[in-house]
Parts: sequence; C-alpha cells; structure tokens
Amino acid sequence: MWKSEDSHSRLAPHPTEQSVSTNKISESLPLDEIDESTASSVLVPLPTKVHPRKSKIWRDLGNVSEESSHTKFYKRNREKKEFEQTTREEFYSISESMSGSSDTFECIHGPHGKEYTAKGLLKRNILKNLDPIPKDPKWNTDCPPSFGWDMAQILEDMVRCPTVERQIDRFQEHLSDFARTSSNGYRIDVLSNVCKVLNYLLEAVADYPILKPGLVSLLKNLKHPIFLVKASDVVTYFDKLMNFIGYIGFLLIELEDETLFDIVAAAVIWHLTAPDKMRGPGTVHLRHSLTAAAPVLRQTTVRMLAIARSHKFPIFLEIALLLAYDTAENCTFV
Repeated sequence: MWKSEDSHSRLAPHPTEQSVSTNKISESLPLDEIDESTASSVLVPLPTKVHPRKSKIWRDLGNVSEESSHTKFYKRNREKKEFEQTTREEFYSISESMSGSSDTFECIHGPHGKEYTAKGLLKRNILKNLDPIPKDPKWNTDCPPSFGWDMAQILEDMVRCPTVERQIDRFQEHLSDFARTSSNGYRIDVLSNVCKVLNYLLEAVADYPILKPGLVSLLKNLKHPIFLVKASDVVTYFDKLMNFIGYIGFLLIELEDETLFDIVAAAVIWHLTAPDKMRGPGTVHLRHSLTAAAPVLRQTTVRMLAIARSHKFPIFLEIALLLAYDTAENCTFV
C-alpha cells in the first residue's frame, strides 16, 4: 500500500537537479521579465563583492606605495626576516664596475670623480686591476694626487714586488702622482725610497719606455731643496741625506745617456752651491749638504777625473773644486 506522500516524493525532482534548473532559469530570464508567478520558483543570485587576494610576499612587504610605475626590487634580510628595498644591481648580484666610467673621467679623487664603495675598493686591490680601459692623460692631469708623501713607500713596495710588470699601468699612474707631489723637492724622510725607485726605473726603462717620462720627472725634482719635517730631522736623517747624495754621485758614473747625465749633474752642483736664501726655510742648508757630500763624493770624484770622458770631465772637476774647500763662503751660486 502506498501513500500519496511517497508518490509525491518519487515524482519530485532531485534537489541537485532543481538547483541546476533554477539556476538556468535565472540565467535565461531577465529580471524585468520575471512575474509574480515565477518569482517564487526562481532563485535570483545576489551580487557578491570579490576581494582581491594578495600573496603572502606582498603582505610581508607591508605598506608599499603603488604610485610609481617603476620596478622596485626587494630582498629578504636573513636576520630580521623582513623585506628591504634594494637596487637592481644588488638584486641580480651585479658587481661594481672596476673600470670607472667615461663621464667621471675614471678619476676616484676629484670633485666629480667616482666614489667607490669599501667593497669595490677591496675588490680593486685584490684584483690589482685599475681602470684597464685606455684613457686620455688629459682627463686626470689636473686632478690632485690621490696620496701624499706616503706614495714613496707605495712605489718602493711595488718595485720590490715580483709582479710589478703585471701592473705597470698602475705603477705609471702612481709614479706620475708622486712626481707632482715632489715637484718642489723631496722630503728628507723619503730619500731612501726615492733612491730605490730610481734604481728600478733605470733598469726597467729599457723594457718599458712608457716609464721614461716618470724617470725624467723624478730626476728633475732632484734640483730642488730637501724639506725637513722638523728642525731636528737634519740630525735624525743625516745618514739618509749622506746616502742620497752618494747615490746621486753614483748616477753620474752609471748614466750613459747624456741628457739624463746633464739633469743629474745640474742637481749635484745645485746642492753643493745653492745658498740658504734660495733653499727657503725648513730645508737642508748648504753647510749640511757639504758636510754630507764630502765623505761620499771625494773619492768618487778623484777617480772619475782620471777616466771620465770629455762630456763628464767638467762636471767632476767642478765637484772636486767645491769639495776641496767645503765651506759656505767659497760657494757662490751662478
């Protein structure tokens, strides 16, 4: 025996099918065409507000301005576990350029020069690669020297290094800077450094002719007063002063190039004859030069008078006459 409720339940559509059909009706009938008879059986979906979902990384970035259309780069700090804005070069691990740029004239010390970071300077020192791009010397001629008198020790360290030939361009730049620093004369505490650098240049100039202008500049700077850091330096560094003048006398024997010989000879005569007034204050006086020159030049001069060629003989003769009576009264600078 069956009941009417059972028959009604068998004939009723499945709830899923009903929901599908009502959805189809709601999609096919516009809202203005639905009458009261169909309103009870039609389900009209309400408009839902869709909230855009932001990714977890975007939420971690915090308040990021979206006004600019330019690409921004962020990286996560491992210690703080937060995102920090960075540059494109750091994001892609692009190392700092080691060759400078044309608009900075490859100068690192001028007002418009390129300021290298501490990491960049460390990399330049490790690689010993300073601006390998050929450049016009006029670009950095007017720039001040990047180092002061400390450059003398740097040059000595370079000439002692067995790989100095690999960094000959760097050596040439440092040599040019030091030549400008010492253009008015050498300081007494760097005289030994100057002798060692000159000794290397005289041997290396045959293989590297580009070093000859620097050699000539250093030799021309010999014809200038020797500066003191303090008044007592003439006593403290007297041995260095004596060795310096002795090395200049040694150059008179070794140099075969007449042009270089004339430059050195003029420097020796200047130190043995220039009055204190011309030397200026805070310099090695004439009496100090004569006292230091006598022990190291006397024997050399006498021996060279016997074997010197016609071009060198007058210089050694003049030195011998000046040392024969080594007092300030017999020296008049001409």
